[in-house]
Amino acid sequence: MQETISQKDQQKSESTISTETVEKMSPSQQIENLNAIFEAMKQMTQELKEVYRRRKPANKNIEIKFQDQTSIWKRELDMRLNDEVEEFQREASTEVKKVQKELVETKREVEQRIKGIENAKPISVERIVEERKRPIYDASNKGIQLQEFFEALERHFKIRAMPEDRKLDFAIDPLKDDVAIWAGCKRNQWTTLEDLKRDLLKMYWPDSVQKRVLSQLLRPRMYSPGRGSMTHHAWYWVKDSEHGSAD
Repeated sequence: MQETISQKDQQKSESTISTETVEKMSPSQQIENLNAIFEAMKQMTQELKEVYRRRKPANKNIEIKFQDQTSIWKRELDMRLNDEVEEFQREASTEVKKVQKELVETKREVEQRIKGIENAKPISVERIVEERKRPIYDASNKGIQLQEFFEALERHFKIRAMPEDRKLDFAIDPLKDDVAIWAGCKRNQWTTLEDLKRDLLKMYWPDSVQKRVLSQLLRPRMYSPGRGSMTHHAWYWVKDSEHGSAD
């Protein structure tokens, strides 16, 4: 093929004529010279087409191989992407299940705490109120009476879920003034709360005082509806009694 092109180049060079020579040619000679040039160009064009025709299968094979390789790459890429997507979906599913489990546990814990708060709230409020009203007994006519003191103690025992072995000391602690001194002298004689109650009643709410209050209740002239109910009168006489006088 190279020889053919070289030959054509040689023919072209041989057919190439200088401008001066062409001017000296007659019109018929110039036409013949142009025809020779056209023929040479036509032949070169045909040869180039033949070269392209021969190379076309090779180019086609290259194109097919490139397409095949491209298809292989595409399949590998698709497989890799599918694997990565599946792996991501598995990890996401695992994380979602984990979060759902944590949410369920958190919800259960919150519900339990709310339930505990709801159950504890009345006790807490009652405890605060009772702590503010912690009973103090000093045997004065301005303070609470023994029965009130004992009832207040029982409420504290219930709120605190106090064991029996602590009730006695807890009841002695709020005794004040002369009652505290008296309790200090008697402490070694008591083993239970009932011992304390018995001696407190004997000392500060003796039978003589109880009889005096009862006599007041039994005297009609001492009762006036305009001054309150019978209960109000009874409490008035109880508080007005002279505590501390033994039988």
